[in-house]
Amino acid sequence: MRSDLIKYKEELSLELENILSYWKNFTVDEVNGGFVGKIDNNNNIDYSAPKGSVLNARILWSFSAAYNLNADPGCLEMADRAFQYINDYFIDKEFGGVYWLLDAKGSPVDTKKQVYAIAFAIYAFSEYFSASKNPFAKEKAIKLYNDLIKHSYDIERGGISRPSTANGIL
Repeated sequence: MRSDLIKYKEELSLELENILSYWKNFTVDEVNGGFVGKIDNNNNIDYSAPKGSVLNARILWSFSAAYNLNADPGCLEMADRAFQYINDYFIDKEFGGVYWLLDAKGSPVDTKKQVYAIAFAIYAFSEYFSASKNPFAKEKAIKLYNDLIKHSYDIERGGISRPSTANGIL
């Protein structure tokens, strides 16, 4: 039984390394910065593809969590790259929150602030803080959380909104 668990752990570790290696080798955007927005089935990169906030937050979380698991400096380097890009381009410096979509060069294309994207960014910044001990990451996570509460919490109903009906009557 114990030998099965050891073998399973080894297999999972190898699979994780394969996944992380793929992302290290094929997703770094050396043309526009950050990470590419689209790769086809033949690993051809589309350098003109837009970049999504959720994908980039997932990249940050994944490499941060991998570093927290195995202390691989390459994972922290990728996490640093992801954090810097998200902070520089996806964070709305004027109004707060996270842009939903950027063009390939990092300019906002879809500026709506989805709770989903903000939550992923908070999660990613928190994991990155755990990996890097970068106090700025913690500050950004807290700021995004406060923005989320300020702009999307329903004080009147404690966060719960009523379902709508066709005639507007419940």
